Amino acid sequence: MRCATLRDMERLVIDFSDRDDIRAKLPAACKRLNELEEGLRVHTQEVEDWREIVSVLTRRAELPAPNGTVEHAPEKGEADSRSTGSRGAQPLDLVVEVVNRERREIRAKDVRDILREEGHDLSSDAVSNALFYAAKRAKPPRLKQAPGRGFYAPLDLETAPPLDPDGRQVRGAWGRGPAREGDQ
Repeated sequence: MRCATLRDMERLVIDFSDRDDIRAKLPAACKRLNELEEGLRVHTQEVEDWREIVSVLTRRAELPAPNGTVEHAPEKGEADSRSTGSRGAQPLDLVVEVVNRERREIRAKDVRDILREEGHDLSSDAVSNALFYAAKRAKPPRLKQAPGRGFYAPLDLETAPPLDPDGRQVRGAWGRGPAREGDQ
């Protein structure tokens, strides 16, 4: 399947001032659009398949992944924590990719919203669980928990505790224990 070029438009000459000509040529334009969209779907699936193959090969070879961590292959009989049995990218890989690409402290809701914009319809629980696993259970960790309740960040991002407008560390609602009188 080839991509659309200007030659495609040369074969479909339309007189935009003639409604009858527009109506007559519209089915051909729709047909070409459908062909291109189907080609895109095929290529998108092929890219996802190759992304998964490369990920498996990287883990099995225990080579550095693009984010710099070494991926270890699961031992025989051990489940691969990132596999859900479905084709394409797995939730763990997707959330780690978003957090590393955003290069900031980020909440699960923001990660989920970004993934939805990119066409990945994951539940809030799936995103939260994948983020927690990436930061706390994965060996080696693929992300870190950032200061503040429910925030995650890339491993190499410098993070600082949240501060109030006066420059004091925020406590209580941020998961840092109860605020105490005189705490600075």
